[in-house]
Amino acid sequence: MAESAAFLRARQALADLLSEWELCWLSWPSSNLARQLAQAPHAWFEVPVQPGPVWAQQLQAFFLSQKQEQPLLLVLEAPHDLERLRRLQQLAAPLPWLLVILLDPVGYLAPVPASGGWFQREPKEPAYAWSSWLRQFQLEFWGSFALEEPKQAAERLEAFMEGTGRRLLHLYAPPVPQPEMANRPGVRLLSKDTLESAFLEQFQVPDNARLIWCAGQPPADALLIHPEQAGSAAWGVHQAGFFPVLAMSAAMIGPALADLLPGLPPGCLVLILEAGLCWEPGQSHLSPSRLRDLALLRQVHGLALACPADVQEALQFAQMSYATQTPMAVRLTQAPAVLTGLSKSPPQAGRSHMLRPGQHAAILALGPTVYAALLAAEALSSWGLECQVWDIRFLKPLDRDALAQAALTGHLLTVEEHCLQGGLATMVLETLSQLELNAKVHHLALPATPPIENGAPAEEFGLDADGIQKAMRKLLGLVSPESFV
Repeated sequence: MAESAAFLRARQALADLLSEWELCWLSWPSSNLARQLAQAPHAWFEVPVQPGPVWAQQLQAFFLSQKQEQPLLLVLEAPHDLERLRRLQQLAAPLPWLLVILLDPVGYLAPVPASGGWFQREPKEPAYAWSSWLRQFQLEFWGSFALEEPKQAAERLEAFMEGTGRRLLHLYAPPVPQPEMANRPGVRLLSKDTLESAFLEQFQVPDNARLIWCAGQPPADALLIHPEQAGSAAWGVHQAGFFPVLAMSAAMIGPALADLLPGLPPGCLVLILEAGLCWEPGQSHLSPSRLRDLALLRQVHGLALACPADVQEALQFAQMSYATQTPMAVRLTQAPAVLTGLSKSPPQAGRSHMLRPGQHAAILALGPTVYAALLAAEALSSWGLECQVWDIRFLKPLDRDALAQAALTGHLLTVEEHCLQGGLATMVLETLSQLELNAKVHHLALPATPPIENGAPAEEFGLDADGIQKAMRKLLGLVSPESFV
């Protein structure tokens, strides 16, 4: 994945400065420049360990097993590597000779002089949350220096490298000025006729938030992160005092899962892009992660999963995440962008919404399949069949009261643009079992096997109005109007 220009420039500037030093041990987890510098004839660089779930323990074991005649230089990048610094703090035996360079390519942390103070942008603003535990980490702060002033940075780096102990140096690039909220353009992606693109056209990133991008070409003001670092990046932005907005392609959920599993910050919005029936250029079959993104994200601790039926709901879910400070993933698909106005009131957290009453059966629809479910229910009424239609809204947590009410009909049909395993169908069956409720349940979903070929429409899998009403008639054993009593 391509890196943002700001990160590439900052990394190269620091690499040029480090090339003047004969360092024994260098760890730069977020960049491969350390390996490139290892080939330089005038210096000896080595990457002792690769970053992973037990990165800090590996780093400690490596360094303490050496003679410790040379310091360990650790290059961390703000904001996504701040979580690594926290992990180092948790070590039982802190590294005695540690030099930390905090590289800040996009100016996330305000520069402060070496004589005092901690990272705080303005006197009127509260100090960043991570500053308190950075003090506890017992790192001597050596000030902030601009990468645009290489001579001054080099002089400070020379003093920083001499002696022993535990030190931290902040090297930053000036932040890019952000436009006012009213003048800030929305993120644009794909065409304007899908749920996802219509949402991104209207979605605005609040001033107190930072956009983290893990899905192709990022907007100009976004931080581009590898999927494997998505969770750590969100925590880093949170520790810096901002609300993280993490935009990720559904195809990248698999690689990102290990970093997401421990949980996300208490205030965090995750935008799942390109979910469901969406193919990349030249791709012959649907990516498995697009089929199973909800099943995978269900495993993330404390993360709510919202599946909007239309653009209005998607924007309301995003606003709910800000207002409640609840980590929430909003799933956006390539379904047609219909503005149904299904609900006259804002959605409630964790609650489903009944769009149509009925006593014979209930259709539980997730995401953009809701509109097709409504059309199917209208068609079924000509058979004398009155079906409830539910906009499920939240897969996690699933609304148990709504499910209990729907189960009273005795017949449930779940509809989702997701594979059968781990999605709405699975959640409904699990919850019915826990509630000890009996109902006959049928499902409409995407097949996990065989692989879905490029361009296959939703109609092929019965996820349209005609397919839904046919599935409901089959559920009820209804062949003709006369057979229904």
